[in-house]
Amino acid sequence: ELGDRVIGVVSGYLLWSGRLPSGPQAVTVLEHITGHAMGPPGRELVAFAGQLPPVRSAVRGKRPASPATGSKTAAGAKTVTGSKTAAGSKTAAGSKTATKD
Repeated sequence: ELGDRVIGVVSGYLLWSGRLPSGPQAVTVLEHITGHAMGPPGRELVAFAGQLPPVRSAVRGKRPASPATGSKTAAGAKTVTGSKTAAGSKTAAGSKTATKD
């Protein structure tokens, strides 16, 4: 048997990750799966998860890249589709990065 907090964490994850659109729906789905009503501790966790930043902006600090502007790497270098590699070789995606000699 799963406790209210475990069910609340799973429901909160489903809400935070965007797999379910609302807290009440996440609670209902887990209550149906587990076969018992979620108590206040679990519902509080679901409510907290609903206040967290969306998954796209929270995962590993990554920001969504704009197709027109490219994205920045961890070192701060901007990446753009179609650039050349440091050695001038093609990458698996068919793009290249510029060489500096």
